Amino acid sequence: MTIGSSEPKRVDRALTLALLVALGALDPACHHKTSSGSGSGGVSQGGTAGYGGDGFGAAGPSGAAGGTLVAASGAEDAGASSKPSGDFRSDPDAWAPVDTLAGCSTLVARDPKSTWPGLAWSDCGAGCRESKLLPVDAASLAATLGTGARVVNGVLHVSLSMRTEGDLTRYVLGSFSYGDGSADALVREEGSCIAQLAGRGAPGTLRILPRQGDFQYRVGELDFSTRSLAWLSPPLTTMVDAFDFEGGWGGVQAFTDLLVAADPTNTTLSSVYTSSGLLFYPTSNSGLVAVTETASSGRILGWAPNQSAWPIASGSWTPVRLGLSSERVAWLGATGARVNDGLYDSAALYSCARPELGGTCQVQKGPDLPITTSSGVLATEGRFITLNGCVASGCTVYLYSWADDALYRVNPAHAGHTLDVIGLSADELFLADSSPTVIGTPDFDGLVRLSLANVADFATRL
Repeated sequence: MTIGSSEPKRVDRALTLALLVALGALDPACHHKTSSGSGSGGVSQGGTAGYGGDGFGAAGPSGAAGGTLVAASGAEDAGASSKPSGDFRSDPDAWAPVDTLAGCSTLVARDPKSTWPGLAWSDCGAGCRESKLLPVDAASLAATLGTGARVVNGVLHVSLSMRTEGDLTRYVLGSFSYGDGSADALVREEGSCIAQLAGRGAPGTLRILPRQGDFQYRVGELDFSTRSLAWLSPPLTTMVDAFDFEGGWGGVQAFTDLLVAADPTNTTLSSVYTSSGLLFYPTSNSGLVAVTETASSGRILGWAPNQSAWPIASGSWTPVRLGLSSERVAWLGATGARVNDGLYDSAALYSCARPELGGTCQVQKGPDLPITTSSGVLATEGRFITLNGCVASGCTVYLYSWADDALYRVNPAHAGHTLDVIGLSADELFLADSSPTVIGTPDFDGLVRLSLANVADFATRL
C-alpha cells in the first residue's frame, strides 16, 4: 500500500475538526480527565526547504521557510530575564511567512531561541516547579493529543500545541529543550487553519490543515539535532497516526498498516508491515520504531530503516501502552474480555533491555497496577517508567523504578487538579497540569516538572 497525494476530499468544518481530534480515537482506552485524589486511582508544490542551525531562512511563495541541564528551583527558562517585554508573537522581524495551504497564515520564528521569552517557573513543593503555558496569556491552553516528548542525546525535547482563544484562535506550536527551556522551533498559525502536532509519537512532526473546504494538510518535520524544520510536499489527504524518527517519519493507517516515507523530504508513504490484528501507539527512539500489535496474542514489534518488522516481545497480555528509550522498551500489558475496549481485568508493567536490531528481549514483569483502564502516554528513561492509570473515579500518575522494584503514586500539588504524563528525562518527570476549569476537556492549562531526586517528597510509595 502506498499513500500519496490524490484529489482532495471535500469536507465541512465539523468533519475536519473531527478528523483532527480522531487521533484520540486511535486509543482504544477511555480518556479520563477527572480530579486525582489520594486514593489508589485518582504548500504549495514548491518542494522542501528549511532553516539551518538556530535560525529559519525565509523562502519565496513557491517554497517554504527555509546529559540534561536543570535550572535552579523557581528559576526562569534560559535567557527569560534578558528577553524583551511584550508579546513575542507581535515582532514582525522575528517571523517569516511560510506558504502552506490556501487560507492559512503560517509563520516560523527566524531565530526561535531568541524569540521565545521563556517560561517563569515557580515552586510547588520540594522538587516541584510549575508554570502556565504561553507567557503572554495566562489563559492559554494546550491540546493533550498535540503534545509529545522525546529524549535526544540526553536532553528531553517537549513539543506543545498551544493556543489562545478569541475572535481569532491563535496557535503556537513549539518544541523546547529541557533542561534550559530554549526553543528548538516556533510556528504560528493565525489564519483559517488549525495547527497541531501530528501525533503523540511524533514530537517533531507538525500538521497544518484548513478548518473547512478540501480536506488536506501540510506536514512539517523538525530535526532535533540540527534544529532544522522542513515543510514537505505535496499535502496529504489521508489521516494517519504519525510517528517520526531520526531521518524520517511515518504513520499507522486504519490500525493495520505501518507506513513509512521512503523519501523523508516527501509525503508519499509506503507500507513496511501489514498486521492481521491491530496496531497502536507507534513510538521511536535512537533508530528504532516500536508499535504494539494485538492479534491472537500480544506483541511488541520493532522496525528500523533497512530492516523488516520483527517481534521484540510477545505474551498472553494485550499491550495497551508502549514507551521506548535508548536503552529500554516498556509497556503496560492488560487482560480481560473487554481489554480492546479499554477496560481491564488486570494490568501489569513489563519491560526489557532494548535488544539489538532484529533481536528479541528478555521480558521482566513489573508490578500489577490497581487500575481498570489507562490514558495518555507511557514513558521510560533511566531506571523509571511512568504512565497514567485510571479507575472509575479518576486517573493517577504512577512512577515505577524497575531497578529496585519500587512503585509510586504521584500526588498533585494542588487539590482538584489532574496530571498527565508528557515525558521523562534522566532527572525529571514532565507533566501536563489541568486545573478544574479545563478538566473534562481535551486541553490542559499548565506544566509541572518534578525532580526525580525528590520522589519521596511528591509521591507515595505503594
